[in-house]
Amino acid sequence: MILRIGQQKEIIRRIREHVDFDDVYTMARRQSYAPMYLVGGRVYRTVIEVLTENKVGASDVDWDFLVMGKIKKFLVHNPADEWEVEDFQYCKENSIRLRRTRSIERQSRLGIFPSMEVTKMDLIAIKDCARDIKFPSLHNYFQIVPVDIQCAALDLEKNELHVAKVLQCIERGSIAVNNPKVALPNLRINQYIRDKATSLRMGVDKQVAKGSHVCICPMYPTLMRFGCQCGGR
Repeated sequence: MILRIGQQKEIIRRIREHVDFDDVYTMARRQSYAPMYLVGGRVYRTVIEVLTENKVGASDVDWDFLVMGKIKKFLVHNPADEWEVEDFQYCKENSIRLRRTRSIERQSRLGIFPSMEVTKMDLIAIKDCARDIKFPSLHNYFQIVPVDIQCAALDLEKNELHVAKVLQCIERGSIAVNNPKVALPNLRINQYIRDKATSLRMGVDKQVAKGSHVCICPMYPTLMRFGCQCGGR
């Protein structure tokens, strides 16, 4: 599968024109001047939505920035920014998670109601991802993500997409374990990848022997149109 120029532009447009992008990117830049990539669900879910027209929550996930250098470990900015450090269940030594909570008004058929909007962003230091690599790079980062579809990035300086593995997943209609050694410590990788696949409306490839894969996708008819070969079993 090849990503056409028009599709690339649409993916980047949707990301950069999101109502929160300017705010989160400005805050990210306050914390680091190093080269930076947007990675994670914001990228690969947007690619899926543009190429398949299936809604997989691209606008609802957190913002993840991969930083190729140092990140400031403190926030001394205008309190009106409403950002705060959130350390709960986030153990990377050189990275930080930020959260902004603010009051907004939501409109429904019954009227206008006050509500709370939470925006989360992670600034991930490359050296937290590849301590044993002398020259950390985006390629090195892609080697350690748990699931292959997570090998997705938008270069924020060059405005270039790196989504080759995402296109492979879309083409075959399933996702696979990329590096089982870095699976989340409190989750079985099989359950983690099943949940991920369900949220993306895809199947799952599981390596059962060297050089062979078998689809173990959940029994959802919507998965079959993506090319799953198990027939929903």
